[in-house]
Amino acid sequence: SFDGSFTDVGIPDTHTIEWEFGDGSSASGTLTPMHSYSAAGVYTVTLTITDDDTGVSSAQQVVTVSGSRIYLPIILANSSTVAAPDLVVSSLTATANNVVMVVTNQGTTAVTDAFWVDVYIDPDPVPTMVNQTWPFVADEGLVWGVSGITLNPGQSLTLTMSDSYYRADLSVFSGGLSAGTPVYAQVDSARAGSDYGNVLEDHEISGGPYNNITGTMAQ
Repeated sequence: SFDGSFTDVGIPDTHTIEWEFGDGSSASGTLTPMHSYSAAGVYTVTLTITDDDTGVSSAQQVVTVSGSRIYLPIILANSSTVAAPDLVVSSLTATANNVVMVVTNQGTTAVTDAFWVDVYIDPDPVPTMVNQTWPFVADEGLVWGVSGITLNPGQSLTLTMSDSYYRADLSVFSGGLSAGTPVYAQVDSARAGSDYGNVLEDHEISGGPYNNITGTMAQ
């Protein structure tokens, strides 16, 4: 709103009151007009008073209009832990003629389903996803098929080439690994028609980073 005033020292007469608000809008007949600006900016407001004797007086005032602040809603992600298993290769050791690994369930529920584990000898490229079994990226690799057990939260399972889970029929390993040879392992590595393997894990439910693959160098 605006509040204008004037003094006419002449004989009493009538006056014409005109306002120009600087944005193309105007008002008349009142000293206290209301006006709203549609956009932020700097505007020059002019008040002009004309009396019956054609006497004219005007005054100007610069008005700065700031844009109104818009407060956006805050969307908070649900930080609660997903109730699901989470299989990782917590340890991987490769020597000239042997590979030993430890698979751990670091999730919040037990693993009861069977799952595959693939080991990749000097892969090119390195594995990055489920269903990328060793024959796709390496000339040699090893396979374990783990079934018939329950792996509770926090429990681990050690896999070796001499245990009952090792699948020699699906593996190709000539031995004689040179020190420094890249070796990778992927737990829950495959299931036809599935994009998460055979065990649905917490990061696959929540969209977190894929953590089923671990790499090392042969000793």
